[in-house]
Amino acid sequence: MTDNLHFFRMTRQRKVIFDEIVRSKDHPTANDIYLKVREKLPNISLATVYRNLDSLFEAGRVAKLATNQKEWRFDGNPEEHLHVTCLACGAIRDIPQEFSPKIPYPSQNTRMTVLTHRLEYLGYCEKCASAEDTPLSEEHKLVLSAMPEWAEVSLSQLIEQTQLPKATVREAVDILILHEKVERTATDSYRLRRNEQ
Repeated sequence: MTDNLHFFRMTRQRKVIFDEIVRSKDHPTANDIYLKVREKLPNISLATVYRNLDSLFEAGRVAKLATNQKEWRFDGNPEEHLHVTCLACGAIRDIPQEFSPKIPYPSQNTRMTVLTHRLEYLGYCEKCASAEDTPLSEEHKLVLSAMPEWAEVSLSQLIEQTQLPKATVREAVDILILHEKVERTATDSYRLRRNEQ
């Protein structure tokens, strides 16, 4: 991410998109931004929003966050800082700077040029942690249905049975444990909780 201020022009569309990202504290997706921006610019297309987001990112005005949700999220604060992501709903929150650990870059022995690092905290937001009866997503239900009735199953077996990405299956298992439908065994496998069998 370089600061190309000499080549960057803040057009009206970019300004509206940028203002929406800065105003939003929940790290919106491109589609979220598009829906909000359309209230002010009804003729704007999703492709235009994507192009402008890329320009804002390249100019160093916004940050892009990779998530397990398969969509980029955007942050109006491009300065280096940490985030915590809810495993249930995907909400992303900033971690205040005073709680951010100082991580030294690796020594020269890595034979790589280190540019930056990414540290992500995972957990549950207040809403999801307190709502055991939050509806399960289709992916969570698919993983639950792949659980055998009386046997333990490994993460790799669940991935093979569901054909879902590893991160998605891992997240689904965590949610199912939170909902008390699945339990982790001593052998690091999973099984249905007795009341679910």
